[in-house]
Amino acid sequence: MVRNYIFGEPIETDAVVKEIASSAWCDGVFQKKEDGFHYSLKEDEIVYGLGENVRGINKRGWRYISNCSDNPNHCENTNSLYGAHNFIMVGDVVHETYGLFVDTQGRVTALAHRVHNFCSHDTRKAPSQEGTLSTV
Repeated sequence: MVRNYIFGEPIETDAVVKEIASSAWCDGVFQKKEDGFHYSLKEDEIVYGLGENVRGINKRGWRYISNCSDNPNHCENTNSLYGAHNFIMVGDVVHETYGLFVDTQGRVTALAHRVHNFCSHDTRKAPSQEGTLSTV
């Protein structure tokens, strides 16, 4: 099933070509917050995706910033590489897997911990029991 959540006043990017009706935020998957939205991770869920970023394939446990930048000096604490691929998959090996594509030309921050919210400020390592995904 594909759902379309709208947050704020989106600018058409033509990244999604199929027309999909907007879903209500009260469907139980994502919860709308003041500056974004969040999804509560289960204990055994793994986080994949987020495009060109440093570190391993499982993104759980770190904050990632998706923001196209032309910085030739990448190291372990580099926040954002050249390409911005705002696609994330969250799931476990037994139950369900969710895919999330954030269609925006703006900055996206993903904090892959127990809770996901979409927000945009702090770039430090996440606290151990909570986290955020955010759009600006």
